[in-house]
Amino acid sequence: MFRIRRVRMQDAKWIHKTLNENSEFKNQDTEEEYSTAWVRGIIKNKKGNIALIMENNKEVIGFLLVHIILGTKDVIFNNLYIKPEFRKNNFGTRLLRE
Repeated sequence: MFRIRRVRMQDAKWIHKTLNENSEFKNQDTEEEYSTAWVRGIIKNKKGNIALIMENNKEVIGFLLVHIILGTKDVIFNNLYIKPEFRKNNFGTRLLRE
């Protein structure tokens, strides 16, 4: 059973690890890693960010991190990740529509 929920602080470790272990998130010029503080900040700031998790039978299979530019109608899509074995099933699209 697939479901989408808000990210919880206990998800921070998995998100942090996923961001730093996947080359698709790496800045090829600097090789800079995402900090734990950055991930936790996204989760804590619910007014300025949208952070969602997708689960399959309580296993986390993906996430969406979005920054809201307050005072505007603009957002910045920071990261969208779906585990490779679950890709091509419109799960990313479902997260974006949520």
